[in-house]
Amino acid sequence: MSDQYQATDAELRQMTEDLVQLEGDHRTAHQSALATYTEALRDQVEGAKSLFGGDTTRRTFLAGTAVAGGGVLLAACGDTTASSPTAAAGLGADEKIVRLAASLEVIAIDAYTKAMAAVTAGKFGTSVPPAIGEFAKTAMTQHTDHLQAWNGILIGANLSKQTDPDPALTATVTAGLAALTDLKSLATLALGLETVAVETYTYGSAAIASQAGRQVALTIAPVEAQHVAILNFVLGVYPGTLDATGKPLSFIPNTVARSTSDLP
Repeated sequence: MSDQYQATDAELRQMTEDLVQLEGDHRTAHQSALATYTEALRDQVEGAKSLFGGDTTRRTFLAGTAVAGGGVLLAACGDTTASSPTAAAGLGADEKIVRLAASLEVIAIDAYTKAMAAVTAGKFGTSVPPAIGEFAKTAMTQHTDHLQAWNGILIGANLSKQTDPDPALTATVTAGLAALTDLKSLATLALGLETVAVETYTYGSAAIASQAGRQVALTIAPVEAQHVAILNFVLGVYPGTLDATGKPLSFIPNTVARSTSDLP
């Protein structure tokens, strides 16, 4: 892999335009699923309040209703053999899934914001291709939209919104941001975050009992997958999902997908 920027500005601009179009293609289905899933989660929360005789805190609500073994896991991080997780019965499981998804968007927004600030401050010199900044702004806008979608579900279900990042990733991302030295390290850090996101959405969707909830996750996942493809292209490697040796894969693996056990 070369240390140099591998795409031309024209190529990256076209990919960024295609990325915006891709999200637009899913917008109608995404918005419809959001409304349906919000209503379903609100019904779960209201049902739990009735079951437990009034208001419950989120912590006791989840503890009181989680299935044996600690509740739903989206996927085991680092498990290369795990199949899609089984949807767990029990109230409160979906809230944790929504919060995990939102927490990944929080950390992605923070990382892109700080990376773009480093570019603006000249940390990588004055020759950063303009199309890099355009892609980063587009990706950050999309992550912001995704966070608003997940938090909209929580707020619509009369729950507090998620503002904290995934704690299991925070130290790694903080260290990665501090160690940025060039465009390659910047793209590599972003690629790592986007890969975590697309794997979590893909495998995590199987843990959502509601069809509308799965549709929300799976209308976001293709956008994250496109981020991954573009960043791979920028780094000069095959613009798809790769194994550890760089061999293209025909499926999305389950090696870095996050689990709801990340959340406190």
